[in-house]
Amino acid sequence: MVLRKKSAIIIGYALALSSTAIVLKIFNDRGMIHTVYGRKALGILLFQDIAVIPIFIDD
Repeated sequence: MVLRKKSAIIIGYALALSSTAIVLKIFNDRGMIHTVYGRKALGILLFQDIAVIPIFIDD
C-alpha cells in the first residue's frame, strides 16, 4: 500500500513539472512569453517547480 501511494505522489509531481514545459512551449509559439502576463505565469510555474525539490529530497 505504501509503495502505491509513493508512486502516485511521484507521478503527480512529474505531471505537475511537465506542465511548465508545455506552457512554455505554447507561450513561445504564440509570442506571449515576452508579455507581462507571460512572464508572471512563467515565474509562478518556475516557483512551483522549485518548491517541489525539497519534497523529492525528503522521499
